[in-house]
Amino acid sequence: MSGGKSSRPRRARSARIDWRVTLGSALDARPGATIRMVVLGHDGDELFGIALPSGSLVRALMPRDAEEEDRVQRRRSPHLLAFTLGEELAADPGRPELLSVADRPRLLGALRPRQLRRLLRRIVFSENPGSLILGSRAASISYVALPPRGASLMLIALHPKSTTLVSDEEGEVTLSYRWAKLDQRTQVHDLRARAAARGQMGTALSRETLRRALGFRPRYALIALTPVEDGYVRKVVIALLGR
Repeated sequence: MSGGKSSRPRRARSARIDWRVTLGSALDARPGATIRMVVLGHDGDELFGIALPSGSLVRALMPRDAEEEDRVQRRRSPHLLAFTLGEELAADPGRPELLSVADRPRLLGALRPRQLRRLLRRIVFSENPGSLILGSRAASISYVALPPRGASLMLIALHPKSTTLVSDEEGEVTLSYRWAKLDQRTQVHDLRARAAARGQMGTALSRETLRRALGFRPRYALIALTPVEDGYVRKVVIALLGR
């Protein structure tokens, strides 16, 4: 037997995060600036998450790199990245928070559950009667009707008793939930949630069945507007998150 050290796989180091988040503070989005981002989800070549220390919800357009995209998709737990911003993008009212990434992001570490809980509690959107998700009750919005300074990202809290995930026969996955005293239905792009629902196609997953299928109890949903298509943007669930 060799007396050398065993080569066990290393765990992702837990990220040390400066919790002095100043909500509403300005985000330096100039080309060449460095952004630290807590990644909550991804869709295609976009990453979605929280910029630190501002606490702003942002979406980042990744360089077209199949190898990097594969690595990102295999990271399931929220993690902290740092990257340099590229050239300023043309104004897009459907994605006003969109940033371009100039180089390959640097992984700074994974987040502990406690770190993530504290961060999500600080930025979750207040649920009040009459509040609308991304400014509309509709599942899709006309692009020309979007306000120039609106938002395309929103983090909401879910209520376990009213949250249901289901896939229809065509594989379309929908999250049903009640928020601000209104029943809501939103298409799901979260890959783990889609796989869980399609694994039990036609069965509405809720409460314990939903927890077992996902491996956690969903407490938050990150909702975004899709890029414009045929004159409309759609609301989709980018990520389901636990506590």
